[in-house]
Amino acid sequence: MQTQVTYRHTDDVRPTVRTYAEAEMAKLTRFYDRISDAHVILSTEGDAKQVEVILHADGQRFAVRESGQHHGAALNRCVNTLRRTLLRHKDQRLATDPSRDVWH
Repeated sequence: MQTQVTYRHTDDVRPTVRTYAEAEMAKLTRFYDRISDAHVILSTEGDAKQVEVILHADGQRFAVRESGQHHGAALNRCVNTLRRTLLRHKDQRLATDPSRDVWH
């Protein structure tokens, strides 16, 4: 999976935030291994720090936006939301897969 991190309207992002964002995106592949790429956008509006994450998997786009006092906290909320969304997507995909052998 390729991860791209972009900074918008902010100069006060620590270099460790980029590393943390890449590590958190890599963790999402444990829940769903068909993620092709991730784009993390870090921005600041006033005192609020905003994080937007856009994932592409199975030809679909999953996007989440959160804000908070720190980029790390907002990123954690984005990852939790994406984890739940990807697990739900995986369950739906497996439920409609005709090649799956289901015993009744």
